[in-house]
Amino acid sequence: MGADVATQGQCVCGRGFYSVMTGLQEKFRIRRKAMPTQEEQLRETPVGILAMNALDLVAPACDLFVKYRKSKWIQLSGHEGSFFPAGLDTIWKKHVAGSHEAQAYKLIMEEENMRDMVPTFHQELEYKGSHYIELTDLLHKFTDPCIMDIKMGCRTFLESEVKNPALRTDLYDKMVKLDADEPTAEEHSNAAVTKLRYMQFREMASSTSTLSFRIEGIKLSGHEVVSNGNLKKVRSKDDVLKTMSEFLLGHR
Repeated sequence: MGADVATQGQCVCGRGFYSVMTGLQEKFRIRRKAMPTQEEQLRETPVGILAMNALDLVAPACDLFVKYRKSKWIQLSGHEGSFFPAGLDTIWKKHVAGSHEAQAYKLIMEEENMRDMVPTFHQELEYKGSHYIELTDLLHKFTDPCIMDIKMGCRTFLESEVKNPALRTDLYDKMVKLDADEPTAEEHSNAAVTKLRYMQFREMASSTSTLSFRIEGIKLSGHEVVSNGNLKKVRSKDDVLKTMSEFLLGHR
């Protein structure tokens, strides 16, 4: 299960998530898949594919490598274009220079009891004017995996967004799609809302406000990614348990 690292302004979830997972442990015994053999691992790497299938190297190796990584790429949530396959087993995640996320990863890497709970942080870098952090891709050894993306924290917006007065029509459209009665008369008139208003609405409409985490995305082996729209109103503990149970049943 994926989870965002809590940055400044976010509160790491505890009791709500623990309570749900404790209930699930009583219902399921989650079985781990056997580790792939060396030959199977080799087949899952660009070098292995080239060696074992004798591909025609007309295109540059870097282009072939990027094409290979993109063919296996899965992104359940987050902004489109903010994640990119990088090395053999790493990804680049776009971030704002000077943000707290990189510093949070650096501090976690120094904690022996915590660093194995998150992707390994490799570096900060700048490329073509954009800033990125490089992290280990936890899915690089898997083929068609089962994935659940969980956003942890009782607040999911930054301090800077509290004071941002910009009105956004795209967030208004998202709000109306989820609940046409939610916008105020003024918001309907403007056909726009601030990001803070939308984020607060999303939190109250999901389990973020009650359990301090919410399910952002699901992908079962052999199936397409579950539409995020179907998960945005998973709010109560019973709803969360039902969704997690369906995920675990599909995983077995």
